[in-house]
Amino acid sequence: MEMRAFREEMREELCSACLETKWLNDTVAALTGRLTECEGRVGVLNERVITLETRLTTEKVDNASLIAEIDRMKSELNDRDQDLLLTELEVTCIQEQPNESLLHIIGTVATKLGVHLDEQDIVSVVRMGHVLDASQTFAVLRTRPIVVRLARRVVRDKLLEAARVRRGVTTEGMGLPGKPAQFFLNERLTKYNGMLFRRARQMGRERGWRFIWSRNGRIFARQHPGVGSIRYGIRAEADLDRVFGLEAGGAYYN
Repeated sequence: MEMRAFREEMREELCSACLETKWLNDTVAALTGRLTECEGRVGVLNERVITLETRLTTEKVDNASLIAEIDRMKSELNDRDQDLLLTELEVTCIQEQPNESLLHIIGTVATKLGVHLDEQDIVSVVRMGHVLDASQTFAVLRTRPIVVRLARRVVRDKLLEAARVRRGVTTEGMGLPGKPAQFFLNERLTKYNGMLFRRARQMGRERGWRFIWSRNGRIFARQHPGVGSIRYGIRAEADLDRVFGLEAGGAYYN
């Protein structure tokens, strides 16, 4: 009887493991399909941009309209690239150590924020940036951000929301080396959007704007709190002057 019960228990656990594996495989397959589709569209747009830029330098055409078309397509390419990052986030200011387990660190970060994170929720986790030279010490160099790709966008959103609620959280009690220090979670932006975000924050600070933030890859700014304060959207470098230069016609979203 005990052996039969043991076999039944093992059979149930095996079935459960098979279901979890199937779910994970289906999720990865769906993500791969979506990435392939987006990459195909980006490739087509990129070819069109190259063609237009070639025309601009080799043919006598209406430069203003062609430049506007190129800018529009580059913006669309950037939007496509940003869509590919909607399940990713960056964790910064976690001290880097030799032979560290990034999977363990991300699990610890999630626990600290009060979010349950299963191992199958994580597709990949890496440090971004140049690999440290063996002759350099980890402690004196600026720590590289940790980039996490999650299986589902809803999990990423839970972590980001928890980080907003627990703003100011530190590594205290997380079992990580070094003194407790504040760490940050942010959604991952494309190179262009990251540049816009940094410039927006700099210009906002210089002009006394209190709120500069990003959501789902879009950058927003608001000068004052309250419902009556306009929320401006920043999509391109030209918007920085329109918004922070207080010129008429600044792009904004209510």
